[in-house]
Amino acid sequence: SDSTCEELLERLAKAMASAYAPQTPLVNNCLLVVSPEHYDTLAKGGIASKAALARALWTRSGRHLLPHVGWIIKALFKMKFPKMPALALRLIGSLASGIGALAYALGLPASPVPKFSSPDSIKIVVAGGDG
Repeated sequence: SDSTCEELLERLAKAMASAYAPQTPLVNNCLLVVSPEHYDTLAKGGIASKAALARALWTRSGRHLLPHVGWIIKALFKMKFPKMPALALRLIGSLASGIGALAYALGLPASPVPKFSSPDSIKIVVAGGDG
């Protein structure tokens, strides 16, 4: 079936959000191979360059971390403050989980912790075709 630019961006971002593990933030490198047909769909929808596509996917893939933000924040606090009491870590994680779940349910566009370190972490190649 034909996809719109928005539908295609969302499907790509959701798939990319599972890179390494769904709850793992700040992945440094990702190679995305896009078919010419999909790239045309994206271009017709306003994505003018590979850099623009990387920026759009960086923002959207980060949104898919929102359900995991409690675990991520708890793990980051545990690394930064190893002597913090377990109860405090659980409270911080629970609070962040609630905020993340609410933000995801409201459709907010980004996570406080991105999936990829930066849009430059996403390398894009257009390849494929009729052979």
